[in-house]
Amino acid sequence: MHRQVLLKGGPVLQFDQPVHADGRTSPVPVVANLFGTPERVAAGLGVALADIPALGQFLAALRSPVPPDGMRDALALAATGCCPAQPAEADQPGAGAGRGDERA
Repeated sequence: MHRQVLLKGGPVLQFDQPVHADGRTSPVPVVANLFGTPERVAAGLGVALADIPALGQFLAALRSPVPPDGMRDALALAATGCCPAQPAEADQPGAGAGRGDERA
């Protein structure tokens, strides 16, 4: 059922009393297809739909940062708090919003 709804870009599905394969009712509700459309993914991440590719690039850069190129580069990076693989703060979707990098 879930896959059919997902493929059609259907609504979020909430099951208040899901049933296990052995027929027992689960006391824990289940939500499916919460991120079933690109629009819901963007809303869930708190970014505009058009910013999803930039967010993906930013997250990829965090996963594989480029090491500094010598001591001068390392000191410059330490002063700015940024790595060369990351876009400038103003270019990041949701810049400074909830990523824990706000400076006092």
